[in-house]
Amino acid sequence: MSLQYDPDFRKATEPFFAQQQANPRPPMNDPFIIRSVITPAMELSMAQFPEVLEVTHEVYHITSYDGQPIPVYRIYKRNVKTTPGPAIVHAHGGGTVFGDASMFIRMLSVLVNQSGAQVFSVDYRLAPEHPFPTPVEDCYAGLSWLIEHSADFNIDPKRIGTMGESAGANLAMGIA
Repeated sequence: MSLQYDPDFRKATEPFFAQQQANPRPPMNDPFIIRSVITPAMELSMAQFPEVLEVTHEVYHITSYDGQPIPVYRIYKRNVKTTPGPAIVHAHGGGTVFGDASMFIRMLSVLVNQSGAQVFSVDYRLAPEHPFPTPVEDCYAGLSWLIEHSADFNIDPKRIGTMGESAGANLAMGIA
C-alpha cells in the first residue's frame, strides 16, 4: 500500500505546490529570495480556508522587549462569553524568515469557531533582519501583554496556552 495524502489536505495545499512547481527552486542560501517565492504560495494555501462569519479580528500594537512596536492579531467570536474563557498565543510558521500573522487569520478563525478560545497571533519580526532572540522575545512580549490585559478581553489568565506551526511551534514552546 502506498502512502497517500488526505484529500482535504491535498486540496488545501495544491496552490502552494503548484506555485512551487511553476517557479525555479530558489537558492537555499538566500533568505530574501526564499521569502519572495514562498510567501505568495503560502498566502494562496491559507486562502483555501473558509471565511468564518461568526469570527472577527482586530489588531493591537504592543511594545516588544527592545521598545519596538509589533502587531498582535486578536481573533475571536463575535458573541463573547460572559465568564472568562481560554486564549491561545499563536506564533505563525515560516522558518522565522517568511510569513506573517495576517495570512493565518482564516486558519485561526476555524480554530476559534470550533474551540471558542480567543487567539492572539503575534506578528513577530523576521530573520535575518531580526536574528535570535528577537522572534522569541516578540512572542514572549505578546504573551506577557495578554496576561497583563486578560481582564480587558474576558480571559482567564490561568487558561492561556501557546501554539504555532513549524518555526512557530518552536517559538510557542520557547515562550511556554
